[in-house]
Amino acid sequence: MKNITDPESYQFLSKDYGKDKFNVYYNYNILTGADVETFKYNNFITDKNYYYNHKGKVDVEQTNFRYNKSLKKDFILE
Repeated sequence: MKNITDPESYQFLSKDYGKDKFNVYYNYNILTGADVETFKYNNFITDKNYYYNHKGKVDVEQTNFRYNKSLKKDFILE
């Protein structure tokens, strides 16, 4: 956990995502712009402002973003 700002408050959200009281992390690297207070990981990776995938922020409106359970991945509605 070399890049974690506050290891004592660190929470694992999945095998790739986690957060401490200061930052959200993807593979232990800070996810720039993510809001720690509202960041959630469930079928979607979200905070109050954005959706995220393994590449970072997804630039879509929240109403156009869905999770495909059968494919087990996120996709954007056209």
